[in-house]
Formats: sequence, C-alpha cells, structure tokens
Amino acid sequence: ALDPRVAHDIARELIEAKRPVLHAGGGVLLAEASQELAALSEHLDIPISRTLMGQGCVSDHHPLLLGQTGFWGFAFTHQQTRDADVILALGTRLAEAARSSWYDGVTFDMTATRFLQIDIDPTELGRNYPVAIGAVADLKLALGQILDAVKAEKPEGIRRSGLREEITG
Repeated sequence: ALDPRVAHDIARELIEAKRPVLHAGGGVLLAEASQELAALSEHLDIPISRTLMGQGCVSDHHPLLLGQTGFWGFAFTHQQTRDADVILALGTRLAEAARSSWYDGVTFDMTATRFLQIDIDPTELGRNYPVAIGAVADLKLALGQILDAVKAEKPEGIRRSGLREEITG
C-alpha cells in the first residue's frame, strides 16, 4: 500500500490539476484494479488514456476513456495527454510504444506536465520520465487509498464542464 502521506499528496495533485489524465498500463489489469481506476476517474472527472497492455482496464465505452497512446494511438488521445498538466501513470513503464518513440510533442510534454507514477516494480519509477511523485505499491490498494483521500477532501467530486461530451463527440 501507499504511505498515507503519498496517497494524500497524489490526491491533492489530482484535485488541483486543471487538465489531469490517468494513464493506465498493464499493471492495472495485473492488480485487478479496474474498478478502483474507474471510481477515481468518475469521482474527479479525469479522463483515462491507456497503453496497449492496458487494453480492457475500463470498458471501451466508458465515457472518460480517451483511448490508446503511442504508435497505435489517436490524435485526440495524444492531444489530451500532451496538454495534461498532471499525469498519474499507473502500472506502465511509459516506454517507447506507448510514447510514440519518445518524439517530443507527440504523446506527452515533459516540459509542461507533472508526472506521478505508481508501479509494483521500483526500477520503473522515473525510468523514462522524471517524476514529481513516484511510489511502489499494489495498484488496487493504492487507487483505493487515493480515492479515499480524494473523497475526504472533495466529497462532492469534480465535474469538468464539456469533458465527457468532448470525449464521446
């Protein structure tokens, strides 16, 4: 599990962000944390991007799913991840295929985005992107803790006007 202070810090980052994105990798599926991912996304109205290995982390019909990034990603998804001010990377290495061969300005913008990363493997933290917060944890437990911290601070949640329509439009 996460240190409670880290869960609080991540919750605060997500609450204060103007254009946050949850970026889900295969680790979400391995941890069986899809329900927790969807609950956090829905409570704070945060869109979800995913890697190829994150396919199925939430339904393809989920109103906050942006789609896949990287080589096989969509321009719309890349626009959302590139313009994000905070990205919480979950169970992903942020590796080449999910990052469009690391070409600057295609998938992510390291100069404008704060990266937060949670992974079960400590060697993955900050490996491909410098992280503002990096934590080793089981994603099912970590996402539950972050959601609890978010609900304690923002019980009414957040609604981002027009976001869902933009995604489904």
